[in-house]
Amino acid sequence: MTKNKTLFLLFFLLITLTSWLLYQNAFTAYFFQDDWYTLSISKDPANFFIPNPKIIYYRPLGMQIPFFLLRSIFGLNVLPFHLLTFFTIILNSYLAYLVSKIITKKTITSLLITFLYSTSTIHFIPMYWTSTYAFVLGTTFFLLSFIFYLSPKHLKGGRMDSFQVKESGNPTMVSLFLYSLGLLTNELVITLPAILFAYELILGSKNLKKAVPFGLLSLFYLGLRFFLFAPPTKGDYIQSIGINIIHNAKAYFLWSFNLPDEIKAQFLNFFQINPQFIKDFPSFTTILLVTFFINLIIYLLGAYKNPKIFFFGFSWFLLGLTPVIFFPKHSFSYYLEISLIGLLLPYALFISRFSLLNFSLLSLFLLTWVISSFNTIKFNELIHWAPQRAANSLRLITEIKKKYPNEKSTVYVLNTPENRYSLNGEEAVKVFFKNPKIRTIYTQEAPGKHLIR
Repeated sequence: MTKNKTLFLLFFLLITLTSWLLYQNAFTAYFFQDDWYTLSISKDPANFFIPNPKIIYYRPLGMQIPFFLLRSIFGLNVLPFHLLTFFTIILNSYLAYLVSKIITKKTITSLLITFLYSTSTIHFIPMYWTSTYAFVLGTTFFLLSFIFYLSPKHLKGGRMDSFQVKESGNPTMVSLFLYSLGLLTNELVITLPAILFAYELILGSKNLKKAVPFGLLSLFYLGLRFFLFAPPTKGDYIQSIGINIIHNAKAYFLWSFNLPDEIKAQFLNFFQINPQFIKDFPSFTTILLVTFFINLIIYLLGAYKNPKIFFFGFSWFLLGLTPVIFFPKHSFSYYLEISLIGLLLPYALFISRFSLLNFSLLSLFLLTWVISSFNTIKFNELIHWAPQRAANSLRLITEIKKKYPNEKSTVYVLNTPENRYSLNGEEAVKVFFKNPKIRTIYTQEAPGKHLIR
């Protein structure tokens, strides 16, 4: 093994260890909310690819199949589910390296993107909430498709650093196949054709015809999805046009630089943060604001120094969010799994300059990023609904198992919104007892029965 390969492997071991340490508390988070629903619908392979008209999403490769395989092998042991998410994120970090290497032609920049992406706080919810694995796996197919599209000369019987692909026919056809798998995994993958068009116009050879088949496949998918199997458009899924889009885009931009999900709810207007929030969490907000403005300055300098990369990267960022940016009531940081990579391009390209000039300064920039991630993850662990509902679900299931060891008909649970969310209504008890007929009654009192509080 050459020295470069050894260093490359050591670097990936470093980012894996760093990411593991940041998210170490997530590996024991129990199933909650949609996890129970996904476990419920993952029992019958014959129905995996039949869309549910009551559900807005269609993710058979991202939800039913992974859950079916893991449950078949490990049962309701939650650790393998979290391990799958974690190592897929590490894989995506490597694929982000390959995409960046093709676009920027710079190894240090690409390694930095790998580090920044793998340690980002956008992975917080997927690491706790296993049913969001589709967003992580969808990114895998997105990046693989992008790689085969961008660089057939590297991938067709060639070698790019430590990555090698054997002769496989037409790389564009392979890319289309991977894209079709992505469409069956997560709906955000549908943004790939628009990002390919942006690449051709800004950085590529302006060969728009090459991206046309991807657009046609998208139209075919949308036709099937919205005309034959129309999803619901109500509740949190009501679209909004106007100033709400700007506020939503701002939230996604802030989340990209490791601000917590909660920050969106703490803005009194476009610029002003709730003073009470700052008063309640003084140490956290101080670190948050200092690290954010350092990261923002680096990003703006990167945009100034590399305008073409900035325009493409920011186009990637916005286009990757188009399926969700019009839903102001349903926005989460994990929707950035695809978009963040584009935003990081000018940021990483700028700080990579310091690798040759001043290694200490480069280390300081990376330390600032890791501190911002650590700060937000620890804050999220205290106040975020994901770890709270995971803990509540485990507590409730443990109590149900203790007080209803052989129950086959009805379980009584205290009627609170969090209990209903944690157990996803009646799904959790049905899945846990492997009994689709068992009832969960949410009530304030249950005379003569054990009431699970």
